Amino acid sequence: MVKMLIVESEPRFACAWADLFTSRRFLVDTVGDGADVEQHIQKSRYDIIIMETNQSNLDGIALCRKFRSAGGSTPILLTTNAHSTEEMETGLDAGADDYLAKPIKLRELSARVKALLRRPAVVSGRVLHAGGITLDTVSGVVLVGDSIIHLHPMELNLLEFFLRHPEQIFSTEALMDRVWQEKSAASVGSVRTHIKTLRKKLHEKGASSIETVRGRGYKIVAGLPL
Repeated sequence: MVKMLIVESEPRFACAWADLFTSRRFLVDTVGDGADVEQHIQKSRYDIIIMETNQSNLDGIALCRKFRSAGGSTPILLTTNAHSTEEMETGLDAGADDYLAKPIKLRELSARVKALLRRPAVVSGRVLHAGGITLDTVSGVVLVGDSIIHLHPMELNLLEFFLRHPEQIFSTEALMDRVWQEKSAASVGSVRTHIKTLRKKLHEKGASSIETVRGRGYKIVAGLPL
């Protein structure tokens, strides 16, 4: 059974969404006061979270960023009253998986939730696999089949990050924030250069490459290349 947390201050939305997913046999918790959100997240393990970006005592984007920084991997769908591209980009860069502006049609909400639940979970552990690539995060050895790929340290950091988040899209700014430890060395040009060289090395060995998703960023495909 899927366990869902809905963080929504407007009762008409919270009730409609809870009724929708309860009818589909989800176990649904609803929170109308932002002060209770972190307590719920800490006490329960949710399969998906629907959370509004702003209410009087909750900054949903800041909470999303904090949750991801602490290692939280639950899919998060942010909702907002504002139709702002800038806010959407900020939310996605903070680690949200999707974003919807109100009013939200129930069929669209249901479709987005289904899509998020189908995504592969964030991978943890020493040895990571995706797209024909194997990475031992302790030794730093990268294999495609029996072939070793030699990567520079930042290429290795990027590959590990993508392998831990298969099929998830990250903007250039999100990669700068989450992969580059030395912020002074992070730049749009540096990210693009390292993506280019990493992609070339993977492609030469026949592995799934890093894909560019126009207007959104980059991702690695979890399945084997065709």
